[in-house]
Amino acid sequence: MMAQTFTTTALKSSRNNDYSLFEMVRRKEQQLEHFRNQHKDPQDDLRMLLGYFDATPDFTSSKKLANALRNPDRLSVGVDIKRRSPTSNLRVDFNDAGGVAESFVDCNADFIIANADYESYGGDTTDIEQVVTAIRKSSPETPVIFKDIIIDPLQLALAKSLKFDAALVMACVVGKDLLELLNTATLINLPVIVECHTPEEVSLAVEGGAGTILLNRVDRFGGNEFHATQPFAVRDVLPPGNFVTTLVTGKVFDALESNLFLQEGFDGVLIGEGLIGNPSASSLIKEIHELELGDEGEINRSNVF
Repeated sequence: MMAQTFTTTALKSSRNNDYSLFEMVRRKEQQLEHFRNQHKDPQDDLRMLLGYFDATPDFTSSKKLANALRNPDRLSVGVDIKRRSPTSNLRVDFNDAGGVAESFVDCNADFIIANADYESYGGDTTDIEQVVTAIRKSSPETPVIFKDIIIDPLQLALAKSLKFDAALVMACVVGKDLLELLNTATLINLPVIVECHTPEEVSLAVEGGAGTILLNRVDRFGGNEFHATQPFAVRDVLPPGNFVTTLVTGKVFDALESNLFLQEGFDGVLIGEGLIGNPSASSLIKEIHELELGDEGEINRSNVF
């Protein structure tokens, strides 16, 4: 049972006009002006972190992430801890993001996403610090992933300094700058999950050496349109050999649909709205975990989508 109390309300549909991709990036650029000024000193801890290759890297986070995201027998389930979403008209209110994260770990969630952007996701610095602290104490083997509208290497340095196990970078936000960000992440030994929607974004992520790709069924660049079968359309761009971990996100609400992802070879699902504020969250995670490879039942793409 979830220990946290949630309040869920519908927002006016017009709010999506303020949550376009371009508006999200514009706001983040404005916020980063102050952040960059705070860390402009060459001797600043974040600047120093970016300035030197980690000559004695600790691969604990990479191993933890791989163990959590890839299981040969079942789908992994991640939870996106957020109060709102640019792609939904729902708002979920809670006071303690760390407590929410612990509740989902108690429900056997495999990994946790903590959101730092307030305007788009309702998160802030307090939230992400609460989540990292809570999970480090209660479930140190569970990876915690930093999510923001990442457009600057300094944000990756922040994630590293706060002891996150990885960061999530949206390919549609950064375009070809993705390669620079992936290089920076390698420099500071911070695993990155790259969110993609199109074949071109997947190709760019693969070119940059991304080890984990999150296939989003919502087209942020295309006005947040939902494309249910998009992960299947773009996965063929991935290199052979199953070397890249593949996750699916974007309006995942039930085990029936998740079963199709399992049978088609995906490694896991990331769920936000379908779990946050859902009184049956524990049951849904359990149902997804209990799906078995080879047990297709009555499902096929036509009757799921």
